[in-house]
Amino acid sequence: MRARSKLFVLFVSLILTSFLAASLISINVLSMTMVSEIRAHLEDDAANLMKIISNQSSERIADIAFLGAPMSTIPTQSDTDLGRKLDLLRKFMASHDDYSSFSIYNKTGIKINDSTGSTIDENVSSKTFFEKAIQGHIYRDIIPSNYLSPSREKEILLSGPLYDGSGKLHGVLVLTYSLKNYIILPSSDTNMKTSLFSSNGKVIYTNNDNSPLPTLGNSSSFIDLPIYSLIKNSNNTVESVISRDIELPSRNSIYVLAKENSTSNPYPDSNENNWILVSSLATQDAFKEVLNLRNMFILITVIVLGFSIFAIYILVDRTISRPLNKLKDAATDIAKGNLDFVITLTSTVDEIRNLSSQFEVMRDRVKTRTQELMTRDKELETANELLKEKERGLQKANEELRHLGRLKDEFISVAAHELRTPIQPILGLSEVLHSRIGNSESNQILDIIIRNAKRLQRLTENVLDATRIESQTLKLNKIKFGLTDLVSNILDEYKHKIETKKINVELLYNPADLGDSIIEADAQRIAQVISNLLDNAVKFTPEGGTISLNIHKENNSWITVSVRDTGIGIDSEIALHLFTKFTTKSREGMGLGLFISKAVISAHGGRIWAENNINGIGATFSFVLPLSNRDERD
Repeated sequence: MRARSKLFVLFVSLILTSFLAASLISINVLSMTMVSEIRAHLEDDAANLMKIISNQSSERIADIAFLGAPMSTIPTQSDTDLGRKLDLLRKFMASHDDYSSFSIYNKTGIKINDSTGSTIDENVSSKTFFEKAIQGHIYRDIIPSNYLSPSREKEILLSGPLYDGSGKLHGVLVLTYSLKNYIILPSSDTNMKTSLFSSNGKVIYTNNDNSPLPTLGNSSSFIDLPIYSLIKNSNNTVESVISRDIELPSRNSIYVLAKENSTSNPYPDSNENNWILVSSLATQDAFKEVLNLRNMFILITVIVLGFSIFAIYILVDRTISRPLNKLKDAATDIAKGNLDFVITLTSTVDEIRNLSSQFEVMRDRVKTRTQELMTRDKELETANELLKEKERGLQKANEELRHLGRLKDEFISVAAHELRTPIQPILGLSEVLHSRIGNSESNQILDIIIRNAKRLQRLTENVLDATRIESQTLKLNKIKFGLTDLVSNILDEYKHKIETKKINVELLYNPADLGDSIIEADAQRIAQVISNLLDNAVKFTPEGGTISLNIHKENNSWITVSVRDTGIGIDSEIALHLFTKFTTKSREGMGLGLFISKAVISAHGGRIWAENNINGIGATFSFVLPLSNRDERD
C-alpha cells in the first residue's frame, strides 16, 4: 500500500479510537455526576418534607400537653368543674377545626366524656395509649376514623396525662384528628410514590392508591423489608438506595427514606413511635435526563461510526476488495483445471501486487506439480493392478489353507475315532489277562500295555474334546452334586500314582464352611479338569514333594478349587499362552489338557487361572464355579 493510504487509514483509526474513548469516559463521568445530584435532590426533598411533618406533629403534641397541664385544669373534679373543662375543650376544638374529637378517661380507664357522645363508660385500661398516658407520657399512634369504629380512613391519636390544678394525675386526655386535614404530601413528579409509616410498620399516609408498597415483595410488612433496616439502623435522618422495585421486580427504583429527628422534639416521650417517610421513583423516571443524554450519545456515536465505516468501506473496496476478488476469480479458474490462465492485475497497493506476482509463481508451480502427479498417478495405477493380482493370489491361498485346515480337523477327528475303537478291547483284554495270569513277569508286561493303552485313550479323548471345542459342539450333561465327594474319589484313583512317586497329598477344606455347597455341572467334565490339574502337579513335582488341594467358598456364591504343588513352577516363556492348544514344556503329552480345562470351566460360567507361588517353589492352578443355590443365598 502506498504511504499516503497507510497514513490515512492509520489517522482515521486513531481519530475514531480517541473519539470513542473520550466520549465513553465523558458520558460515564457526567452520568455519575448527574445521578449523584438527582439522588441528593431527592434526599433534600424528603428531609424537608419529613421536617415539615415533624413540626406539624410537634404542634399537635404541644396542644395536648397544654390542655392536660395543671395550668389549664381546674382545681377539683366536681361535676361543675368537669362541665367547665368540657366547655373549654369544646371551645378549643371549635377554634381548631383540624381535630376530630376528644375523650376523657379517669384513672381506672373508664371513659367519662367524649365530644361525639359515643361509648361512654367504656373501659380502655388495657389499651396501649391509656397505659402510656397514665404513666405521664404523651403517646401518638394511628387508628381508624371514629376511634374504636371500623373504617378505612386513618386518623392520628394523641393521648396524654390530665392533671388537676394541684398537679396530681386524675385521668387521660385523648385527641384525634383526620389525616386529610393534617397532611398533604406534595410531589413534583406524578410518578413519585410517597408513603408515611410508623416505626412498627403501620401505614399513616400514602398517595399510592391507598396501598403503600403494594406487594411488599416476599415480606409480610414494611418492617420486614431491607429498606426499613437501612433507615432504622442508620445514624442519618435520610438514606437512599437503588434496588429492585418492590412492586415490579422487573425494574429498578430509587428509594428515599427519611425519619423523624427525635432530638428536635420538646416532648421526647412522644417519639417512642417515630415516623418514617418512604418515597420511591422508577429509575427510568428519576434518571430520565441521564438516559436521554446517554441515548443521544449512542445515536451520535452510531451516526459517526456509520459515516466512518462507509468511508473506510469505499477505500478498502477500491484498494483491496476489488483486486482480491480478481485473485479469487483466478483461483477459481485454476481450481477448475485451467492452469494456463494468465493473471493480469493492476493495483496501487504494494502488498496486492506482491500477492499477484506470488500467485502467478504458485500457478506455475502447481502446473508443474500437476504434471508430475499425473505421471505418478499412472505409475500408481499400474502398481495397484499388480497388488490386486497378488491379493487375488493371497485370497486363493487362504482358501486353500482353510480347506487344508478343515481336512486336518476331519482327519484328526476320524483318526481319533479310529484309534479309540481298538484301544478299548486292547485295554479290556489286557486287564482280563492280568487278572488271570499269575506270572509276575507276564503281569509286568501287561501293566506296561495297560498303562500305555490308557495313555493313548486319554490322548485320543483329548484330541476329540479339542475338536469339539473348536467346532463348538462340546455338550454338558449337568447334574447337581457335591464337589468334595468328587474330589475325594479322584484322589483315590490317583493314590497308586502318588504313592509310586512318594508325593505327599493334602486335601484342605472346612466341612462347616462348605456346608451343603452344591454345584450344578457336568460331573465327568469337572472330574476331567481336576484330573488334568493333578496330572500336571504330579508330572512336575519331584519325589518327596507336596501337592495341596484346597476347596473353599467365596461370598456364599462361588466355590473355588486350587491345586498347589512344589514343582518347577510355570516357565515364563509359556505363561501368557498357558491355556492355549499345544502349549507345553514337557515331552509328555500334547499340551491339550489346560486348553480343554479352560473351555470346560468357561462353559460352566466359571474362571480358571494359574500363577507361580510367592515363595518361588511350584505353582498353583485354580478355578471357580458358581454354586447352584447362589441366587437363593444372595
